[in-house]
Amino acid sequence: MAWGMFTLFLVFALAFLVYELLNQGQAPFSFAEHPFIADDEDYVAPEAVRTREVPLFFAVTDEPALRAERRSIEQGESTVENSRRVIDALASGPESDLAPVLPEQTQVRGLYLLEDGELVVDLSREAFQDNARSTTAEALMVYSLVNTLTQAGVQGQEGAVRQVRFLLEGAPPHESLATHMDLGQPVRPDPSWNNPN
Repeated sequence: MAWGMFTLFLVFALAFLVYELLNQGQAPFSFAEHPFIADDEDYVAPEAVRTREVPLFFAVTDEPALRAERRSIEQGESTVENSRRVIDALASGPESDLAPVLPEQTQVRGLYLLEDGELVVDLSREAFQDNARSTTAEALMVYSLVNTLTQAGVQGQEGAVRQVRFLLEGAPPHESLATHMDLGQPVRPDPSWNNPN
């Protein structure tokens, strides 16, 4: 008996709703294309996520060289945000038999693109801790980042990255860590580190 009354109540409520919608000039069983947009608002479709294949440079395991691993990276309008995604992908490591160049715990503390195409990359201390033991490991990390970030696939509206200046916890790396390379100046790409095979 209770179920019958409940069903009757639902039928009555639905009939009343249909009646009210018809009185307002709306079709009761056609669903609005965008039900949460008011009549006087313009609907803006969400932007589809765009990706682009970007070669990421990782270390070759049996020689002091870098090799590209093509990776699909989400692309936006901003060079800085694209650069952040690329650095995060480098820190996550290779998907092939290549060797990582950045510790996975590396954090990007800040990124700034200057008008002359100089990208300032402020990394957490973890970036240099493992590389401090070896000149080659440090050079592979530095040129992995620089050779990857200066590619056209990273470029957004602000323009291309032409060189990279490194900061470690907000200061030049040599101020808090004994680095093998002179990282007090911005670093330009060096394709001689890249091994295409």
